Amino acid sequence: MKATEFGARVGRAWNEFLFAPFDLRLAAWLRIGFALLTLINFGVLGLDLEFWFGSTGPMPLDASREVIDSSSHTIFEILPQTATVLWICYSLAVIHTVLLLLGFFPRFQAFWVFFWLWQFQHRNMMIFDGEDQLFRLFAFFMIFLPTHRFDSVHAWWRERQNQPEPTRFGTAWAFRLFQIQTTLVYVGAAWSKLMGSEWRDGIAMWYISRLDDAWGKFPLPDFLFDSLPWIHLLTWATLVVEPLLPLGLWFPRTRWLALGAAVLFHLSLEYTMNLFLFHWLMLVGLIPFVATFGKHRERVLRGENGGGVMRAGDRT
Repeated sequence: MKATEFGARVGRAWNEFLFAPFDLRLAAWLRIGFALLTLINFGVLGLDLEFWFGSTGPMPLDASREVIDSSSHTIFEILPQTATVLWICYSLAVIHTVLLLLGFFPRFQAFWVFFWLWQFQHRNMMIFDGEDQLFRLFAFFMIFLPTHRFDSVHAWWRERQNQPEPTRFGTAWAFRLFQIQTTLVYVGAAWSKLMGSEWRDGIAMWYISRLDDAWGKFPLPDFLFDSLPWIHLLTWATLVVEPLLPLGLWFPRTRWLALGAAVLFHLSLEYTMNLFLFHWLMLVGLIPFVATFGKHRERVLRGENGGGVMRAGDRT
């Protein structure tokens, strides 16, 4: 194969990957799911807002600057350190999240949700973890999604005005950001487990089931974690399933099986462990994988997309 032909094939595959038709109804589901979880997240922060972010709490601004990279900044560095200002910022964050949920200029709202997540996380990094970084990344990706076309204030107004329904399909590149990030979470988790001798030896679940602060959210049979054969089975099953998920999600023939396994995996961990919203956020991150890109292309080109042929302007 000539180099030019190989380059052309790579270019076509890259364009197909980024610009395949994507059902924009999934974008609305993604927006709604993410906004609901973000509201819960902000709601929990609001219960102890002044304690965690106020000047009289255990992490005043000067101390917070000592435990974060010097190049990381927050708007709270230039604002007055008062409870009133803190509550105003918090209220703005909640308002933007509610408007994102409703789909009122959702890209604009997504930017401000990202901004406020960033500001609060950099204000007190000691109470945040990887889940919160995932919240911030998803908010950033949401800026590039056309989530206003369905299940939104804009869609409601369009129906009230008897305007025609917009094209149902857009291009995939912004959805790919969610897919890639969700895949990287699985890859990182699987790699860290494979590097752990307790996981390879089949006893990691014994240690996990003894973590009083994270384990035992709901009742479980005692024999599962008091029996060495069951401990081995659960540990090695996790070690098999988690590395296979990022592979299975990307192939059409295995995607639905992988999605089912991922949903059961996250719901079982949600039942057993106190990890706040992480597993629900991962379930939201799986929504873009519901799409079957290949089946849509011919229908879109024939104009069978429920809203007309996709035009160049629809690639947003």
